[in-house]
Amino acid sequence: MKPNIGLHSKLHPKIWAELDLQADVKAAIMKIVDAFLEYVGIDNIPDDIIFTGSMANYNYTDVSDIDIHLIYDFTNFRTRPEVAQRFLDAKKTLWNKNHDIKIRGHEVELYVQDASEPHVANGMYSITNGQWIQKPEKQVGKVSIDYKNIHEKARFYTNKIEAHKEDHKKLEEIKEKIRQMRVHGLHTGGEYSEGNLIFKVLRNSGVLKKLVGYIQKGFDQSLSLKQEKMK
Repeated sequence: MKPNIGLHSKLHPKIWAELDLQADVKAAIMKIVDAFLEYVGIDNIPDDIIFTGSMANYNYTDVSDIDIHLIYDFTNFRTRPEVAQRFLDAKKTLWNKNHDIKIRGHEVELYVQDASEPHVANGMYSITNGQWIQKPEKQVGKVSIDYKNIHEKARFYTNKIEAHKEDHKKLEEIKEKIRQMRVHGLHTGGEYSEGNLIFKVLRNSGVLKKLVGYIQKGFDQSLSLKQEKMK
């Protein structure tokens, strides 16, 4: 059985008109970004707003998210850069957790990124400037994917998560290992690297969402004081 990985000859037709972002889609994204900035309550405007990920590429699926990155130079904030980034990261996490916003059936995920942080992706479109930073390259017929190996490794992580679902510290280690695997894959092999594809299988199957839920539950329990039984 093949994992849910799309390989298409055209960008998503409900989002793009050939290589141009559809006007109503752009307007919808900007409306979401404006609402997020109002929620955050800061005056700093992003240096750029980038549409990236599989929906800005040829490997989208029915469950792919629309990934929007807000690019900031954190040295321009009135506080220390690391403090500003942590604040915005926390706000972003709460926003994504508490909202279920979709464009043409695809969930919109917001990310906050330091301008100095390198971003590796086959497709990156600047919504601010209305042009491609990195045009996606068609990979149909060029990519050889070992589906069996990807499924086996995804199943390995799935079983490992279930085996440690009561240990939130161990789950944090597993989460970080999966993150590093994806980052390494993107840097060395791009969108179709083994590490990135394993990550996509885990995400699309709901395993990563379950992992985050286990971690949160375990963390909350570690801070709770159990009720004593009445004598």
